[in-house]
Amino acid sequence: MSILSFEFLKSTLSGEDKAKLDSYLNSPLYYMITGRRGAYVYRGEHSLFVLCDHPHIEDRKIIFPELGKADYELTASFLNTEKPPKNGFQLARYTEEDLKALRKRLAEITYSPVSGIVLTEETALDWRYPVRILDTETVSKMEGGNFKTLRKRFKKHNGDIECVPLNAENGLRYMRAALKFWEGAMIMDEKDTPDMSDFYHEYFKIVEQNPEQTKGLLFKQGHRPLGFCAWDQTQQDTANSFINVGDFKNVNGLSDYQTVILCIKLLENGIRRLNLGGSELQSLDSFKAKFKPVATLPLLSADVIYAQPMQVNAEVFTIVEPQPRAQAA
Repeated sequence: MSILSFEFLKSTLSGEDKAKLDSYLNSPLYYMITGRRGAYVYRGEHSLFVLCDHPHIEDRKIIFPELGKADYELTASFLNTEKPPKNGFQLARYTEEDLKALRKRLAEITYSPVSGIVLTEETALDWRYPVRILDTETVSKMEGGNFKTLRKRFKKHNGDIECVPLNAENGLRYMRAALKFWEGAMIMDEKDTPDMSDFYHEYFKIVEQNPEQTKGLLFKQGHRPLGFCAWDQTQQDTANSFINVGDFKNVNGLSDYQTVILCIKLLENGIRRLNLGGSELQSLDSFKAKFKPVATLPLLSADVIYAQPMQVNAEVFTIVEPQPRAQAA
């Protein structure tokens, strides 16, 4: 099995026929980070999908929606022929329409081992709460009463905090230092987990291997790193936000400031939409919602259920031991 380069994966996932409202599905960066335990592209004649090992659950694989023709013939064929892992296949970031199309395809297969698709509550990954998509111009202008608090926080820091591109000199070192502030705050708030920084360390690895893919901003006061944000662009007018992290505990309003600056910079480059993705926590979803998203997209998770093989309740006795066949002369 060959390993795809970042650039080849990017070209494989792009194109008007593959574009999705959930633009994370077109992002090589998203699949590489989420699939840091292992990720694979299955490509048929007219469509493709990505499968990866679940980043938090052993022996569980997640399957993302098809791109391209997306009639789910490819996914249905895969599920019909592949043996499920111990903890099963999970359908990830599916919409109701995606599930309907896949169920229809599976129903057309005679004697399919798949007995059903059951919705599950997502608890571990980043679409427990819906995807929020911002209008960068609306956020940049911060007009009206809805943005009153945001305007105050922005003015408090504007001119006091410097931002530079992620690929600036010593950029990776600044990112690693800023992450330490965030980790410390998580520990003090008793919200830390053993793998909470895996996502960020995987991003650092990708940056080291593909520095030309680095898109983002560093925020600092003098030589002190405060935080950073990172994104990629999968469509002409849409960017996907992957990271917005920093010393939020000690610098009040920093997360708001970083988000507004990000929207301003994107708008300057002609990018009108910022996909903030979904959220694992209600507090994070509330943070995203206060920027008045122009689109909200609920996403679903589902388990693929396989029929149990029939068991014969009988004793078995050997009459004749199996014998090897004689080789033809």
